[in-house]
Amino acid sequence: MNEFLPNKILFSFLLLIVLGFGLFYFSKIQKSFYQLQYDWDKKEIIETFKINNIKNVSSNSLSISVDNSNFQLDNQFTYSLRTDQDYYFRFNSSIFSENSLDLYDLVWITDSPTNLNDVKSISKLNLPLKHKSSDKKIAMIGNQLIYINEAKYLRKEIKKYKDVHFIGNVKDIYNNSFINIDDNKLTLPNPVDYIIIFSYFYPDSFYNELNSILHNKNIKLIIIENPELINHHINNFNLKKLRKSITPIIIDPNIILNKNPTIFYYDNNKYLTLEAYNKIAYLISKELK
Repeated sequence: MNEFLPNKILFSFLLLIVLGFGLFYFSKIQKSFYQLQYDWDKKEIIETFKINNIKNVSSNSLSISVDNSNFQLDNQFTYSLRTDQDYYFRFNSSIFSENSLDLYDLVWITDSPTNLNDVKSISKLNLPLKHKSSDKKIAMIGNQLIYINEAKYLRKEIKKYKDVHFIGNVKDIYNNSFINIDDNKLTLPNPVDYIIIFSYFYPDSFYNELNSILHNKNIKLIIIENPELINHHINNFNLKKLRKSITPIIIDPNIILNKNPTIFYYDNNKYLTLEAYNKIAYLISKELK
């Protein structure tokens, strides 16, 4: 009987290796195909809107013909339209003109439709992302630098490297949350493991609230030096206003980005390119333990 034992052990060992590689590659596939990160079992239809028809569709835009001049869609939700199957999308901006609602900066979560003849309604959905209890919870805080133009890919890119759960009061085009403080108010909706801040000119009230939040020493603070202000040569986040007990992690993307500004900046250094945000995402992911 004992002569068969090594073979059983070897088979079990090989099976564990195969299962391990299978789980590893499934995780890689899930991160590459973003639609797999949605929790489709929890999809919930909130409301359905009647429309006349779909006037035009592309990979990043959609034009909808409607009669109601007050017709609007909220970019904080996911939407679906049905032809031969259901097609899901999210968008950033919209313009209404001449009985047409035009959606821009749009992404199709699944394939984009080709047959538009039978589309007579659009459904507003709650379609959450999947999260594990072990995911690190992150509050990313900032102004336009973290959500306009190519910044919309930043959180999606970080999730390629780490299993994280972004929380906040606003959702980006990929349904990841962040905290928009254009009104200079700082509120964290849930406990977090990391606070990531893009440095900017914040008022004293912001620092007071941040110090209060960071009284919990289990929260780690990561400060991203603002690459948008490349020509200012200043530290626009006032570290002196933090409690002395707080030791933030500081990431300066300009160390990398300045090496080749023609690749990482455009429009006279006013905006960052997609490649620049991908570099920043990588730098952030290295600090998430």
